[in-house]
Amino acid sequence: MPETPKSDSTVKQSWEVMVRPMAFTHEPWKLITIRARTPRHADTILRREGYEVLTGSIQRADTARQLLAPARPKPVLCNKCGYALDGLTIESAHIQCPECAFNQVIVSWSPEVETVSKTFVWIGLFAAFGLVILIVVMLVMLFILTY
Repeated sequence: MPETPKSDSTVKQSWEVMVRPMAFTHEPWKLITIRARTPRHADTILRREGYEVLTGSIQRADTARQLLAPARPKPVLCNKCGYALDGLTIESAHIQCPECAFNQVIVSWSPEVETVSKTFVWIGLFAAFGLVILIVVMLVMLFILTY
C-alpha cells in the first residue's frame, strides 16, 4: 500500500468559509476563500479581521477555478430586509423593495466601507494647525536673523 504524503503544517492551503462582519449581524452570510495552514488558523485570521465565522462552515477549496473565479459586482440588497434588488427598475434614484415595501435610495455607500472617525479628523486639523504655526515661527526667525 503506497504511503500518503504527510501534510506540512507550514504550507498554506485554501479554505472556503461562510462569514459576515461582527458589527453587522443583520447581514447575510457570504462565502469567502482564505489561505491558511489549518481550519483553526483560518478561523483565527478571520476573527481578528472582524468577521463572525459560521460554525462548521470551513471546507477546503477543491479547485483552482474556485480561487481564480472572476470578480462579480455585489448584489444590491434591501437595507431593511436583505432582499436582493437586482433587476428592479430604478426610479429617480429610488428602488422600492417588493418584499417589505421599503423605499430605498440608491447611492454608492456600503456599510462595509468604514467612515473616517472624528478622532482622525481632529488629528488632521491639529497637524495642519501645527504646520501653519511652524511656518510662521520659521518666517519670523528668518526675518529677525536677516535684520
